[in-house]
Amino acid sequence: MFEKKIGKFAFILWVLISTSEAFGFERPKLLVLIVVDQFRADYLSRFKSQFLPPIQKNGKLGGFRYLMSKGAYYPQGKYDVLQSVTSVGHMTVSTGSYPYQSGIVNNEWYDREEKKVVYCAEDSKAPLIQDESHDPEEGRSPKRLIGSTIGDQLKLSFVGSRTVSLALKDRAAILLAGHTADLALWFNKKSRKWTSSEYYLPSKKLPSWVNDLNQKTQALLKPLNGQDPGGTIASPVGNAMTADAVEIAFRSLGLGRGKATDLFAVSLSSHDVAGHLYGPNSPEMEAMTLSDDRSISRILNAIQKATPGGLKDVVIVLSGDHGVAPNEDWSKLIHLPYGKINTSDAKDRLNSYLVSQFGKPSSGSWVIAEMDFQFYLNQPEIKAQGIELAKIEGLAKEFLSSIPGVAHVFTSTDYLAGRLPPGKFERQILHSHFWKRSGNLVLIPQPFVIPAMSTSKATNHITGYSYDQTVPILFSGMHINQGIYANSAEVIDIAPTLAFLAGVIPPSSSEGRVLSEILVGLRD
Repeated sequence: MFEKKIGKFAFILWVLISTSEAFGFERPKLLVLIVVDQFRADYLSRFKSQFLPPIQKNGKLGGFRYLMSKGAYYPQGKYDVLQSVTSVGHMTVSTGSYPYQSGIVNNEWYDREEKKVVYCAEDSKAPLIQDESHDPEEGRSPKRLIGSTIGDQLKLSFVGSRTVSLALKDRAAILLAGHTADLALWFNKKSRKWTSSEYYLPSKKLPSWVNDLNQKTQALLKPLNGQDPGGTIASPVGNAMTADAVEIAFRSLGLGRGKATDLFAVSLSSHDVAGHLYGPNSPEMEAMTLSDDRSISRILNAIQKATPGGLKDVVIVLSGDHGVAPNEDWSKLIHLPYGKINTSDAKDRLNSYLVSQFGKPSSGSWVIAEMDFQFYLNQPEIKAQGIELAKIEGLAKEFLSSIPGVAHVFTSTDYLAGRLPPGKFERQILHSHFWKRSGNLVLIPQPFVIPAMSTSKATNHITGYSYDQTVPILFSGMHINQGIYANSAEVIDIAPTLAFLAGVIPPSSSEGRVLSEILVGLRD
């Protein structure tokens, strides 16, 4: 009995000590991650004059300008990856790692073991809460993410640490949250409600505050009269829905009030949805960026109001998950070289070419899947017919390389042999390629060449060029030195810097550095 009491006392003492300081300085009570989807770095400079002031006349906090003036601002943060998409971006923010380790190579990929295209957050064993369809493909969890997030590391170190994330997009919420989160919340367009999955809520019940949130959301969506809310999400209304969710969550959860460090993450998905439709130089995207600013102001004020001591013990990070290319209309207007590649047509023509070389396969087709410039070959059929993989990949590479607008093509054979395109391409390929999930052939387009879009106004992001990879990185709050930093910073640096401030080791696969130049108030 005495030993048990001593053990219990020691445990309590460890908790009290471990949650008060990190490496000799006070640790934050709350870490806040804000990601604006498709937020290219130049939005902050282009529209700065129209943003809310850092501190408004009524005393409330502004949005972007508050973080820019009160924190550490890197105007040109980087994603050093080959393909910049939502899943990769949010994973990089939370893990500090690249796709070659995390396995999150794209929003979806062809799974060679499951023999089908899978979604990055798909999990048939984690049904959605209160979902009437019971479609197993609608299940969601982080099971396809390899390694830990910053939220997972907090959980591994501290008893009582909590992690909560939310976004309109399920993959954004889930990949920011990680494996051990208390809750990841997203908007289901089918049910028109905020939801989660049984992975996070094994009770199969949403918290009461989420039910309250859904009532408020229904009021915003009421003008649709039951129509698909997709168009509304691509507008400032989508931002309002997200800000509503943050305000109600903070009123209800009491984050930042315990002895352990908590993590809250939010992604503003509407910016991306609108960006794809209208392009970065459109009036609609200017309006969306100003809406982002107002929504972030709401989020900051909600956190300040709900957290003891305001933002004194809080660290806030804001970034984007990727940038975007200009659309066709704008490129033509300013005489910028521009091109499109119809990847579906390229797949069909490649199949026809391989049939001319090897005959028809006995089952399926030679190219069984294509997505975002990645082409997957029918490896079981290739093996069954005794065709050397390097040979068919080589012929397919020659064919794809002849398509106008293609800069390079590399194959899985090239990757394993170390025969890769030069310079930044080689580095980005090594950061991005995960053989079990990446395509047999990966096409790298020339600058300003994108997959064919539905209209000339629409655009995309799927490269490692500057317009897709450059995002702002802003840190604000406890121990953060104010200023504009021209030196290099990558998005992989966010997670290890937060880990340092919280006094925990970085996520398992983290490769970033601690941004020591922005830290102040540390003592030996």
